[in-house]
Amino acid sequence: MVLGLDDVEALADALWAVSYICDGPTERIDAILQSGMVPRMVHLLGHDSTQVHTPALRAIGNIATGSPHQTGAVVDAGALPTLLKLITSPRKTVRKEVVWTVSNICADQQTQIQKVIESGILGPIVEILSGGADYDVRKEAAWTVCNLCSGGSPEQVKYLVDKYPTMAALSSILDIKDTKMVQVALEAFEGILRTGAYEQDKRDSSTNHYVEALEECGALTKIEELQQDESEDVYIRAVRILENYCDVEDENQAGDGNVHADGLGAATTTSHARFAFA
Repeated sequence: MVLGLDDVEALADALWAVSYICDGPTERIDAILQSGMVPRMVHLLGHDSTQVHTPALRAIGNIATGSPHQTGAVVDAGALPTLLKLITSPRKTVRKEVVWTVSNICADQQTQIQKVIESGILGPIVEILSGGADYDVRKEAAWTVCNLCSGGSPEQVKYLVDKYPTMAALSSILDIKDTKMVQVALEAFEGILRTGAYEQDKRDSSTNHYVEALEECGALTKIEELQQDESEDVYIRAVRILENYCDVEDENQAGDGNVHADGLGAATTTSHARFAFA
C-alpha cells in the first residue's frame, strides 16, 4: 500500500489521488473508508512535510463533507488533536482547510460537535473569527460557529458563547460588506438567542440574558440597521431576530403588516456541510 511508504513524493501523490477520489459522491468516500486508509491519513496529518500533510488534510476534509458516518470516521480516527496543532500553521491554505474541516464536523451530529468542544479547537477558531486573520480563514471560522449554533444542543451553544467572546466576534462580521457572511452571522445569532430563550424558560426567568449580551457587544444596533439592507435575506433574518427575541417592531412594516411577511417564518436549524474548491 502506497500510504505505508516513507517516500515523501510517493506519499504526496497517493494522498492527492485519494483526495480527488473523496471529492465526489458518498459512494466514493465509502470505498476509501472500507479500504481502511482513514487512520493512516489522519496519522499523516502530523507529517513534518507540507507536501504530505497538505493533501492528507484535503482528503480528510473531503471525507468530513460526507454522511454522519463518514464524518464520524474522521473524528473517531483521532483527527481533531492534529487539526488543533495545524490551526497555527504559517501557511494560510493549511489554516483555511483546518477550519473548513472543523466547520463540516460541526455541521454533523451533536455527538461530533461535542468532540470538537472537547478537543479545545474552538478557542483558536473564535480568535480567528474576531479578526486579524486572513479573510478566507475568517469566513470558515464564521461557518464553524454558525453550524454549531444552528445544530448544537443548548448546552453546547451555551458553552461556546459563555467560554469564548463569540458574540463580540460575530458582531464584527456584521461590519463586513459581504452579504453571505452577514447572513451566516445572523443565523448564528439566531441560534444563540434561541438557546437563551430555552434557558429563560428553563429558569422561569423574565430575561433572555443573551439579548442583553447582544446589546452589550454592539450587535443589536447593527442588526437594527440591517433592516435597511439591500439583501432580502439579510432583511428577513434581521427582522426575525428583532421581533422574536428583542421586542423591536420592524420599522418597515409600520402601517403595513404585509411587507415581506411571507419570509418571516419560524427559525430553522440547518447546518451546512460545504465542499472545498481548489
